[in-house]
Amino acid sequence: MRSPALPPLLSRLQPTPVPSEQPDALASPYRAAAWFNQPEQQIPALRPDIDIVNVSQRMPMLRKFTANDAEALADVYRDSVRTIGPQAYTQEQVDAWAIYPDEIEEFRSRLSRGLTLVAEVENQIAGFGQLEPDDHVAFLYCAGRYSRKGIGAIICRALEAHALAMGTFPIHTEASRISRPFFEKHGYSERERGS
Repeated sequence: MRSPALPPLLSRLQPTPVPSEQPDALASPYRAAAWFNQPEQQIPALRPDIDIVNVSQRMPMLRKFTANDAEALADVYRDSVRTIGPQAYTQEQVDAWAIYPDEIEEFRSRLSRGLTLVAEVENQIAGFGQLEPDDHVAFLYCAGRYSRKGIGAIICRALEAHALAMGTFPIHTEASRISRPFFEKHGYSERERGS
């Protein structure tokens, strides 16, 4: 699997506080992160931000990645790239980007590292995100039909809560032209590599 040239490095230096009116289990990112240690239990969405639009009267449920998810997440990845990518990239660039998960066993292995969360809406995989290592958002993708509906924000906040619980704030990511506005909206800012 070849990686494209690295996009700008964005970092989030401070965690977002969870509003106090949230249910007790979600009131602290530290308590919410405890859900990540429960492999068979679904992880609740951490907080419904003001800009999150409920997809179907129900918020997505988050759970940990399993090896059986790899093919479905490869489909989500490709769909996301092909649906949203043309807004900022040439067709040739989109085609090159979309083949990244084609080597499915390598993709499965990559998703098995760190913490990979899967978002489901009505039993359909809507998106996924990964921290690998604990201070780096390596993946954050939503299927085209779930794009810009707040699912990415929910995944991102859950990943941030985990990083905070692990003591690895600040966190960073390499943001594409498409994802950069999302990350900036959620408190990330550009910084020099190596700083």
